[in-house]
Amino acid sequence: MKKLGIKILDENNWLEPDKVINGFHRIQIDGSTSPLTISEWFVEIKKAKLEDNIPDEVQKLFEVARGTMAYGYFFYPIFTFASEQFARIAETAVNIKCSEFTLPKSKNTFKKKVEWLLQEKLISRETYNKWESIIFLRNKFSHPSKQNIYTPFMAFELMNSIATNINKLFAVSG
Repeated sequence: MKKLGIKILDENNWLEPDKVINGFHRIQIDGSTSPLTISEWFVEIKKAKLEDNIPDEVQKLFEVARGTMAYGYFFYPIFTFASEQFARIAETAVNIKCSEFTLPKSKNTFKKKVEWLLQEKLISRETYNKWESIIFLRNKFSHPSKQNIYTPFMAFELMNSIATNINKLFAVSG
């Protein structure tokens, strides 16, 4: 079989931690290191929170992506897959938020909708800049030219950032 640089799952190894995970260590007070445990991964995965006022559909999508991320412990590329999903969930949140208003028909893309939210002062310029980054990533993830691999910590940061931006989006009274 061809070497692809990733774990090839089979019935014998699918519940074994991916060997790449062994490269992530916690530094102890005495300077020694120890591999992160699955419990420590869960602490990171559970940090991002959506507020109760976020629409149920967005919350369900978010929890599925977060749950998927937990399996990155066993298959490292899942961290990338979950990151891709979080970027798409952000788009869903914007679509739902925009549906609360009479949005011009010309505002038919993720980018145009976020621009409209800024124009209508439903988001700040600072928040808009963060949404621009999410739009860029969503487009990159949705139209890949190759398989990207994101570190767990990149995935955690993206998940946290998207949760923050979705929370801010729905904190705006409409």
